[in-house]
Amino acid sequence: MGTVLYKEYSAFVSPVSFIFGGWSGNQLLKTVEEWGSGVELGTGIVNASSLPTSEGLVQDRAFVCPLPLSAKTVIDGPVFGSVGAKLWNMTSEDGVTLKKVYVNIFKKNSSNSDTSLTGDVLVWSGTKYLDGGTYPNEAVTSTVVYPFWTTVDDEEIERDERLGMRIKLYGYAASGYTDTGRNRIYVACDQSDKQTFFSVPIAVSVD
Repeated sequence: MGTVLYKEYSAFVSPVSFIFGGWSGNQLLKTVEEWGSGVELGTGIVNASSLPTSEGLVQDRAFVCPLPLSAKTVIDGPVFGSVGAKLWNMTSEDGVTLKKVYVNIFKKNSSNSDTSLTGDVLVWSGTKYLDGGTYPNEAVTSTVVYPFWTTVDDEEIERDERLGMRIKLYGYAASGYTDTGRNRIYVACDQSDKQTFFSVPIAVSVD
């Protein structure tokens, strides 16, 4: 199928939750919406609990688009985007380490059932380490944004489905400094800078 256009989705944190069928949340995807300066959008999500002392899953976050596609749509072809992560540290040594970044593009139906369109895509693997700062008043941060490319093969999105983006981050912190008071790993999602976003090829739209 020939690609007609690309449609872009940028991750952000909403000050209010959105309800879609059996799902409710404020980790959303922005498309065409434009708000005034009085609407403050969140730009990061901290790990929900203490970090492990060896490599493990520290973030598993799904972002969902509130807006449906205007018609039954076929997505077919190359998909691209980026994933942002922020390391935060408040120790002079024994810091925080990011090891792997994954992304998964999916669709969600009104019964809150997800269907993956790409599978888990390994965006980056390596060692990104940060220490420094002074507990409890001075923190240091480091934000990294990694691009990714994958494909979606002839997938249909119904009118009553929504597109989503799942981010998984793997990392750890030094023993004794695992709590969020000293070490943190964020999903970085400043939509104004497209830190975490994706763009999909719209091949066909059918009324």
